[in-house]
Amino acid sequence: MKTKKKNTDVYINRTYKCKSVIIGRKRKKDAKGDRFPCFINLSSVNNPHISKIPPFRFLDFMAHKIIIKGLNVNYLIPGNDLVINNLESVTIVQEGPHITLTGIQKEEKIKEKKDLDIEKIKRKKVKLT
Repeated sequence: MKTKKKNTDVYINRTYKCKSVIIGRKRKKDAKGDRFPCFINLSSVNNPHISKIPPFRFLDFMAHKIIIKGLNVNYLIPGNDLVINNLESVTIVQEGPHITLTGIQKEEKIKEKKDLDIEKIKRKKVKLT
């Protein structure tokens, strides 16, 4: 892990092997200036928010912005959290108030519904009221 201090800003560049990441914010009242408390939790299973297996690493940050590059993200409406599944690894870089997430992500397999008939849907008339 590379860490150095420069003008009270923390610089971190670290890669983790994990299957999934949850990104969220903490209470706003702990904010300091333009930085807000947030967390990044690393998990060994996909969809850790519905799994009984807890994340193996809990990372806390004070950040102004989290930038996610090149990864498919799911938004969890009930908790206002972001979940990134199907990862091989994730790299977290903190440069001052900004955190950047990049990583290697496997393609997500989409399950097709066998009973879906596109011709039936095209022929179906929809009444507008």
